[in-house]
Amino acid sequence: LKIHFSSIITFVSYKSKIAIESVCQTCLGVLVTLALEVFMHILHLALAVSNLEQSIADYSFRLGVSPIVVIPEEYALWRTAALNLSIRKTSESPGTMRHLGWEDPEAVEFSVETDCNGIIWENFAASHQAREINAVWPSANYHPS
Repeated sequence: LKIHFSSIITFVSYKSKIAIESVCQTCLGVLVTLALEVFMHILHLALAVSNLEQSIADYSFRLGVSPIVVIPEEYALWRTAALNLSIRKTSESPGTMRHLGWEDPEAVEFSVETDCNGIIWENFAASHQAREINAVWPSANYHPS
């Protein structure tokens, strides 16, 4: 009888754990959905680099993904759920922040503002960024998904 009772408690405990995990997963899903609806903007960071290939390897390792656009010797772009990162080989000091911005799927047009510290902020949808990339590098033929 003791073994049977303990099996029942284990079974009930197991079922309760599954029910609690199911509720927690449902709550987490709702919270993530709400967060995505509220925070639809993805931070955009544009950096100057001196060695594109080395920078691509380094940032790909740090982000855990490869860039979605690479223009040899000139430019690379990563788009993740949290970050839109572009690097460009320029005469500026390596690591210089060229500008910041927001990738916003609801942006009607590409816009640029300068904040009180002289930092350039862009606001754009992925399609606007693609048009800019394809205008500068037509061979990129970049179309965001």
